[in-house]
Amino acid sequence: MSLRFILTLCGLALLIGCSTTTPLPNPEPRICDGHLQSLYHQARDRGIADVQEQPLSPFPYLRADRTLWSLLGDLQTESQRREWLEISLELGRQALRSDHANLGSDHPIDSLENCLEQQSQHLIQDASWPERLATIPYPSRYRTELQVIGLYPLTSRLMGLPLQDLHEELKSRFYQGPQLPTRQYQPASPARLPPGQIRQWLTEAYQRSHLGLPVMTPSRQQQLFAHYAPVWEIEQGGDFDLPGAPRWLNDEPGVNPLEVVTYTHSSYTRWNNRWLLQLSYLVWFDQRPPASNWLDIYAGKLDGLYLRITLDERGQPLLLDSIHPCGCYYSVLPLQTSLQLKTEASIGEPPLLLKPAQYQSGQRLRVSISSQDHMLIGADWGRKEADANRYQLQSSDELRRLPWGAGSQNLFSSPKGLVSGTQRAEKILLWPSGIESPGAMRQWGHHAIAFSSERHFDDPDLLQQIFEAAVNRQDGSD
Repeated sequence: MSLRFILTLCGLALLIGCSTTTPLPNPEPRICDGHLQSLYHQARDRGIADVQEQPLSPFPYLRADRTLWSLLGDLQTESQRREWLEISLELGRQALRSDHANLGSDHPIDSLENCLEQQSQHLIQDASWPERLATIPYPSRYRTELQVIGLYPLTSRLMGLPLQDLHEELKSRFYQGPQLPTRQYQPASPARLPPGQIRQWLTEAYQRSHLGLPVMTPSRQQQLFAHYAPVWEIEQGGDFDLPGAPRWLNDEPGVNPLEVVTYTHSSYTRWNNRWLLQLSYLVWFDQRPPASNWLDIYAGKLDGLYLRITLDERGQPLLLDSIHPCGCYYSVLPLQTSLQLKTEASIGEPPLLLKPAQYQSGQRLRVSISSQDHMLIGADWGRKEADANRYQLQSSDELRRLPWGAGSQNLFSSPKGLVSGTQRAEKILLWPSGIESPGAMRQWGHHAIAFSSERHFDDPDLLQQIFEAAVNRQDGSD
C-alpha cells in the first residue's frame, strides 16, 4: 500500500470529520428555536438522540436521508424545494417525537412541532441552500480511519475470500427449502387491494410530486403494506425462533414473543430514470444462539430479517432484497427478467443472487426463515394460506420509542445507531472493513452491507449500482 494512498485516506477522513455542520442560513432568533436546540443537546449528551437521518444544522430536527440528499442538485423550483422540505419536516418530526418521549420532556410537543414548521418555512424562499448543502457528502457508515489502520486494500481481499463458499451454502439451503417443523405467521388483517388500484395510486402519486417521488398518503401506504405483507414460515428449533416485539429487560435487549409484530418502512430507489417505491418488512428474534458448544463468533442477543419489496411504476414487484439487521447477508431476488446482475468486476463484492418462484399476481408472498441463524431459505407465491399465527404491522418508528418502565427508550443508541448489547465476536475479524462493530444490530440508515466493498442498504442508487437493464420489456400484469 503506497504512502500516497494512506495520505489520501487520512485527508478524506479529516475532511469528513470536519463536515459535521451544514451551510444553511441561520434562523431569526426565536424562543422556540432555543427549546429545540436544548432538547436536541440533552438527548445527544445522554446518548439517546435519534440518529436515523442526518440533521440539517443549525436546525437539529430538520432531517434528510440519502434519498433527499441525492436530490439536492435537482431542486430548481420553489415547488421542488417546498416538497423536499415537507419530507424533511416529516422525518424530523419522528426524530423530535422520539427524543421528546425518551427524555420524558414536559415541554408541550405541539409547540415544538409548530416551531419546527416555522424553521422549514424559513428555508422555502431561499433558493441557495440546496447548492451549499450539496457540497457536503452524506455520512458514510464506513470509518476511513479504521480502513487505514486495518490496511484495507490488502485485508479487503482477505475478507472477500470466504464469500463464494458462503454463497454456495446459502443457495443450497434456499433451494432445499425449510425443514419441518415450521410455524407460519400471517398479517392479522390480510386485506388485498383490487386489481389496478395500486397502479392508479402510483400514477396519482407521480403526478402530484414535483420531485418524481411516488409518495403515498399515510392511509394508502398502510394499505399497501397490508397488501404485500408476507407470510413468515419459520423453522422451529427453540424459543429463539419465536418472532416478537423488541423490549428491554434488565437493561438487555430481547423480544416479547407474546407480541408478534412485523415492522414496516418505506423508501425509494432509482431505476431507468424513475423513482420506485420500496416496502420493507422487519421481523425480530430474541437471539442467534451458538451453533455449538465452541465459540460461535456470530452468536449474540437479538437477530432478525429485513425483506424489502421494490415495486415498478405500475405497482408490480420488481425485486426482493434482504439483509439481517446487522447489514449482513445481503441477498437479491429479481422478479422480472429486465433485471440483470452486473459483473463482479464492475460492482465489487457481489450480493447473494437467489431465484425465487415466479411472481403470482393476487397471491401472498411466503418467506421462509431458518432456525437459529435466521437465514432466508425460501420465497414463493401461490400456495393456499394455511391456518397460521397472526402478526400486527407497525411502523419501524415505534422502535425509536419503545415502552420502558414509566416512559420509553430508543432501541438504538447514538451516535452510531447500534443496539447496545448485540455486539458479535466477528468484529475481531471484520473491523478493517471500516464498519462500526460488524455483526451488531443497527438502525435503518446505518446498514453497511459489504465488507470488501462499500455499499449501503439505504442508498437510493443501490439498484443501479448492482443491476443493469437486460431487456426492454414489461413483465406481469395486475
